[in-house]
Amino acid sequence: GKIKTYEGLKKIEKIGKWTYFHRNGKIESIGEYKDCYKKGLWNYYDENGKLIKEINEKWGGYHLEK
Repeated sequence: GKIKTYEGLKKIEKIGKWTYFHRNGKIESIGEYKDCYKKGLWNYYDENGKLIKEINEKWGGYHLEK
């Protein structure tokens, strides 16, 4: 997929699948946004690409960690 960034933009709508990257180019996190909020399963990785946690994001800022 494409690297998505919003650095330097004044406003952006976060909708759909997003991937964030560490400075070294490895994936930092992957998940989906709906109505600008994280929704569903998000995977977080360390700088070596190892999965370090999974969080099931709920609307309103609530989440469940696995």
